[in-house]
Amino acid sequence: MAGAPTAATPASTGAGRAPRAPGAPGHVGYAGDVIDAGEDVDLGARSADELRSARDRLSTPVLVAAGVLALLALLVLARAIAVLPGIDARWQVGPAGELRLAASADPALAALAGARLLALEAGGRMLPADPAWLRSAPRWNADEQARRTMVQSRRALAELLRTPRVTLRMDDGRAVTVDPRARIGALAGPAYWLLALPALGLVLLGVNALASPPGAPVRLFAIVAIAQALSLLALGTDLERGLLALPGWWADDMPWRAALDLASAAATLHLVALHPLRLRRAGALAAAGWALAALAVAAAFVG
Repeated sequence: MAGAPTAATPASTGAGRAPRAPGAPGHVGYAGDVIDAGEDVDLGARSADELRSARDRLSTPVLVAAGVLALLALLVLARAIAVLPGIDARWQVGPAGELRLAASADPALAALAGARLLALEAGGRMLPADPAWLRSAPRWNADEQARRTMVQSRRALAELLRTPRVTLRMDDGRAVTVDPRARIGALAGPAYWLLALPALGLVLLGVNALASPPGAPVRLFAIVAIAQALSLLALGTDLERGLLALPGWWADDMPWRAALDLASAAATLHLVALHPLRLRRAGALAAAGWALAALAVAAAFVG
């Protein structure tokens, strides 16, 4: 009927509806303080910014500490290489595979420059000169028997160079006796640092990734970065060639360097399975990659 008052409905009064939670879009407080959706977004953005700022404040000192520790480790390793027992001379492998003395800071050895080394003698033991002493690491040798022979030759050289006096016998009949334990350099040479500094950068990338928001892709990237950093560092030590008493683990570097490469490969496969789009059966694919890598590493150490 015209003019009759209209009855209030639940829709108009809000009766029967659940009250809006404080802070929800459209909520009206007792004082009429309306918080709309835009303010909710602003609060979320501020929270994300605060979290990012706190993470940055945390990661900076972590990166600085990691950089200092990694640099100290590089210096310690460089010093360890420099003080390995050895013959203070530079050598060349001739066209026929012979070892020739190129130069030396020792006046007695410098007089033999250009001469061919026939053998090293110490304690009544004679060790014929072997070009494998100067060639690349055993891991690059595809022939397993040749690799084992190279490792044995390097270990024999290391054992002989740890004696107090070693005699170098040359092809022209001359001989010089030196003390290999007196070889003390300052630090490893430029070839080592050429690859050690990029390795340091990779370590910092890995640490920075670990300081980022947690997640499997971040951790996998860190594994790849640190494993490749160690591989670069190992390659830098290979370039410090000479007649040195290499430790046993260094004389046969194939197992542990293969472990670094296989860890990088497995982590990369795992990362590709998860990011940027998760593949179907990503977990099974990643597990298969890690299992194959573990089996190959075990075979490398056992074999």
